[in-house]
Amino acid sequence: MPEIDKETDHAFNVLKGKKIFFGHHSVGQNIVSGLQKINSQVSEESRINIIYSCNPEDYDGALFGHAVVGYNYKPESKNIWFSNFMDNLRQWSPDCAFYKYCYVDIDKSTNVEKLFQDYVDNMQMLKDKYPNTTFIHFTSPLTVLQDGLKAKVKKLIGRSIGIEENRKRTEYNELLRQRFRGIEPLFDLAEVESTPTHTVVKDRKGDNYQSLSTEYSSDGGHLNERGRSVVAIHLVKYLAKLVNV
Repeated sequence: MPEIDKETDHAFNVLKGKKIFFGHHSVGQNIVSGLQKINSQVSEESRINIIYSCNPEDYDGALFGHAVVGYNYKPESKNIWFSNFMDNLRQWSPDCAFYKYCYVDIDKSTNVEKLFQDYVDNMQMLKDKYPNTTFIHFTSPLTVLQDGLKAKVKKLIGRSIGIEENRKRTEYNELLRQRFRGIEPLFDLAEVESTPTHTVVKDRKGDNYQSLSTEYSSDGGHLNERGRSVVAIHLVKYLAKLVNV
């Protein structure tokens, strides 16, 4: 686990007076688990209030709230759920709000351009309705590129080892980067996941794509203890800089 340094402690301290909401599924829960563990290790005066609830009425005051949004394999349901949640918050107006797709929402058959445009349209609608909330874009999480004997067998029988899926995820992520980087808040989860080995691979077409570092996952898709902590620290520091501008 990365060291809890003064910068991390300060980042938590900055966020403890803020209202933040994060919509996610399992990888998001991995990140929140990392947040919870680090939150227990920073100084007592820097700890933030972390709650899980799908009920907007449970949100009151400064806290880091999170909930499962929509259904996996149906990214459009996540757009709808997040929008409805924002509409039902009433008096609790978050300083920052964001949701992310899961790696299973993007596979080799995904129409990346449509997925991206649907997401952009949804976020623009929310930004227009809630100008006092800062909405943060998230790149898609990745999976480990499978190798070894099993992967060779899968390739021989035409089974996927993650190349096409991660290529599609990288296409989506590149659209986000091109549209929002340096213009609107963007947390590059895929960039964090692909380091420290900086797992960038070329496919047969010569295109670069990223994959999840084996150091950060034990099952090929979800974050292990180290991965959770690394991503959580990156996220907290990013949020602290964003709200402290």
